[in-house]
Amino acid sequence: MKSLLLFLALLTITGCHNLKSTVLITPSYGILNSADIKAYEAIHNIPYNPMEGAVKEAYLVENAYWQCFKSPDIDIYCDPLGYIEEWKNVGCTIMITVETNDQKRHVYWMPQEYPLNYYHEKKIFWHKITHNQKYVCFGGYHEPPNVVDGRLIHSNWTFDKIKSKAGSDSYWEELTEEEKAAISAFHSVYGLVWP
Repeated sequence: MKSLLLFLALLTITGCHNLKSTVLITPSYGILNSADIKAYEAIHNIPYNPMEGAVKEAYLVENAYWQCFKSPDIDIYCDPLGYIEEWKNVGCTIMITVETNDQKRHVYWMPQEYPLNYYHEKKIFWHKITHNQKYVCFGGYHEPPNVVDGRLIHSNWTFDKIKSKAGSDSYWEELTEEEKAAISAFHSVYGLVWP
């Protein structure tokens, strides 16, 4: 009985109970719950292959996955676009890079550009939910990777969610209803499902 309880405790701690999910690429380290997994399983139907990704033009969302990484391996930065007159601010693409110990590189990017002050606000908030956390999980949509001579250089991801034991954030959830409707209308042209 003690060994069964120890096994169940270890299973919970390591997140192995989620390993059978097709949307979870790495262990979840107790960060993700069944609702996180089920949300992606509801729209998922493409087996994960690091050498492939979605058809970028159609922006397929059937390739949604969760991955969890060691917090020190994560870097959040802004790829500047120059001054945007409409915003009266510098624009940027928010990028998240992950360099793992096994030399794998993942690049998550926000699906649209933002003013520099928005990037600073996001970085401060994300720092709060990742600071002093051993692991951080990212939900995103796998895009075509960078491959040279048949060798994977890095995996590209469209950012959707970030989650740690200290909190979470989501690109989709902060969109207005009008923005969500516009994206859904675009995807319906391709017969795609959007969360």
